[in-house]
Amino acid sequence: MRANALLGGVSALLAWTVAAGSAYAVNGSPTWSIVSLWPGPGGTQYVSSPRMAFDHYGTPAVSWSIVDAVGIAANQVYHSQQTPLGLWSHRQMASGIGSGLLTSVSYDRAERPHVAWLNSNGSLNASFNFGASQNLTAAPAAATALPSLSLRHDLAGNLVGIYAGSSAGQIGAITWNGTTYSRALLTTLPGVSSVRSAALTIDHRGLRHMVLDAVLQPSGARAVVLASEPANNAAWVSGVLTTADAVTGVDITTRGSDGRVAFTYATRTGTLSQLFYAESNGSTITTATVSSSSTAQYGGVSLAFDRTDGQPAIGFVDATNRDLLFSFRNPGGTWTTGVVDPDISLTSPLLGEPIFPSLAFNEFGTGWPALAYVGGNGDLRVAFDPPAPEPATAVLFPAAAVAFARRRIGRGGQS
Repeated sequence: MRANALLGGVSALLAWTVAAGSAYAVNGSPTWSIVSLWPGPGGTQYVSSPRMAFDHYGTPAVSWSIVDAVGIAANQVYHSQQTPLGLWSHRQMASGIGSGLLTSVSYDRAERPHVAWLNSNGSLNASFNFGASQNLTAAPAAATALPSLSLRHDLAGNLVGIYAGSSAGQIGAITWNGTTYSRALLTTLPGVSSVRSAALTIDHRGLRHMVLDAVLQPSGARAVVLASEPANNAAWVSGVLTTADAVTGVDITTRGSDGRVAFTYATRTGTLSQLFYAESNGSTITTATVSSSSTAQYGGVSLAFDRTDGQPAIGFVDATNRDLLFSFRNPGGTWTTGVVDPDISLTSPLLGEPIFPSLAFNEFGTGWPALAYVGGNGDLRVAFDPPAPEPATAVLFPAAAVAFARRRIGRGGQS
């Protein structure tokens, strides 16, 4: 493990470009500023799907990796975090052949990061607060063809994680006892032959819930599957929400204001591609269609809530036009969708695996969103919808630093 020097020095602070006009977000219209954190490695290497997170002081961070598609050169796992001056510090967590096909990051209550990564041989590694890497050796082994990995912290401050197992329908759990990581079988989903993608959330009671892109057996149909952990240590329950020709993205989270579990998913049937948002009131699920198209192909969804107004937002891709999109629900219930970046990478050179964006909101004070993703030339990018600086001090903030000024108007138009 080593700490890398800041890339670009002060030039990185000024390397922001405004992707949608020069004004800051007003009356709920996002205006995106985009920074490139790492140039595209080129050759046989590529940047893996990054995972975006904020600590509770509003500091953004990304876990990610550089992967060699041929499997000859060493892969590199990184944790990148922004400093209060707008610079980005890049810390290498691991280096080795086959390391870090997929990463995940989550912060504890003391703002210390847990970073985990899945390797090409199915093993898992994790590091607490940049300490020594630990190998999670317990069975079952993680799947390698379509890896899934997700870390979260519950309200009690406990680390909770999941990954897809190597056997039919298996989901494994990752835990931390304050000293050591461990993993074990969490549940086996009946009627599922393989899990292509899985996302985890924890409700206010500390119970875990998942949404999965799964292949059903024996039909081989693609399905959105929901799974929940009941109270009193009862067995997990699961069910098929919908089937489609293809499921192109799933995600799930919990709204902090009321503890409701919400999820999003994208499907394609024939030429029709659709993006859905759903939330549960504890007994029923209400589903809304966010967007439908016969020309676009939606996927790579990432769901988060804006703490300013309690409304959901979704980052996702249009594979047809290579667009990164952002959709948010207004307090009136309507959804607004716009382009964040019109030139992104959609698949990795390794088996054509999808490269998904990751959305998170700043939880310190008023919320503002950030998306981590891979740009069209293979570079690692982060897009912010920056808060507007105070009028008297606006001239003191370069574009990269406005993220630390107080936001005056939320995306939903609320003060």
